[in-house]
Amino acid sequence: MGLREAASCFVIFLLSVSGVRGNSCDRVNYIDRNICAFKGSSVDISCSYSSHYDPITKFWFVAEQLYRPQAVDLLKDPEFTHRVQVLEPERGRSTLRIMNLRLSDSAQYRFTFKSQWSEWERSFPGTTLTVTDPDVQVIWSPIGPTLTCHSSCLLSGRPSFVWYKNGTEIHGETSPTFRGFLHPENSYSCAYEHHHSSPVYAPKVPLVQLSQPGDILKGSSVSLTCSSDANPPPAYAWYKQNQTLLNRAAQLVFSSIPLSDSGEYYCTAENALGKTASKRVLINVKCAWKSAVTGTTTALLLVVILLAVFLWIRRNKSFTQQRECGERPEDRAQISAAAHTRPAEPHDDVHYASGLQGTRTGQMFYCNIQQFIPQRETEEDIRIGGTQKHVRFDSARIKTCL
Repeated sequence: MGLREAASCFVIFLLSVSGVRGNSCDRVNYIDRNICAFKGSSVDISCSYSSHYDPITKFWFVAEQLYRPQAVDLLKDPEFTHRVQVLEPERGRSTLRIMNLRLSDSAQYRFTFKSQWSEWERSFPGTTLTVTDPDVQVIWSPIGPTLTCHSSCLLSGRPSFVWYKNGTEIHGETSPTFRGFLHPENSYSCAYEHHHSSPVYAPKVPLVQLSQPGDILKGSSVSLTCSSDANPPPAYAWYKQNQTLLNRAAQLVFSSIPLSDSGEYYCTAENALGKTASKRVLINVKCAWKSAVTGTTTALLLVVILLAVFLWIRRNKSFTQQRECGERPEDRAQISAAAHTRPAEPHDDVHYASGLQGTRTGQMFYCNIQQFIPQRETEEDIRIGGTQKHVRFDSARIKTCL
């Protein structure tokens, strides 16, 4: 029945004699040996008692503790001031009511009385009270599968539970075990004595974070991190595009990534209520020298373009000057004739330099080098357009261009 009886009389058993008669013994029966209650709530601790003589004094006290060596009436204990009541609904029955429970109220509570001829022994065990913080959780049970509403404290006589799906009460579910269909897109929670649990739900679509977005150089350090919102917390796993399991952790690390690790990667998050996969992430591993050559090629191409534009502008400017100044055919003829008057000698390579002078500006505007008949090195005075010019011919190179 859950009731335990203690007697203060001394009983001697002999083979032919039983030494207890009627109500000759003092007795105390505690209704509950163990009681659990939430912090901030109230609790009733009750007992029944009997004595051959009418009690003169009676009170509740806390069992001996290090800071409480003697039994003190709780009605006079400063720690319980205005928080305790002693009720006697009927003769031979006493109830201790403790309100606004504290965690420090966890202890063993005992009842004692004293009559004219006897006193109830205070060392006899009483009722143990455990005060806890409200902690209601939904626990996954692999058998079923089912969800169980777990409370850090189950109050006697009140086993009623309330279940919720996506925050809405599920009517008719009052047991600590939920055996309905569990959909991975729903969240489930429970309540006990108006204390609600946190909801449980399958993992959301995981997010992947890459330490180095874009192209990755060979030999560099790369890490992939997978995260998902779920309760209970999920377990993670990493896969490559060909479904190869790489790692069972939230992070995948390449300390020195090779070219062969290029490809698509994704992760999964899984708990008791479901499993989801992330989007694929592309890792493109490249050689370091390719990037350097690409940058150098771009720079050279830019230089070539600028040089071509410069030469094009210069060429147009030269053609413009030529049209303005003009070239007289008789000047070129005189130079050619003078060059043909010199006798040729073998094994000499001579280059002929001709200078043309504009009649309008009086300045030379270009120099034309032509290979001609081999002849020895010499110097000549050549008349061009009525003006005498000094020209030197060298078999190895033209030293002066006037």
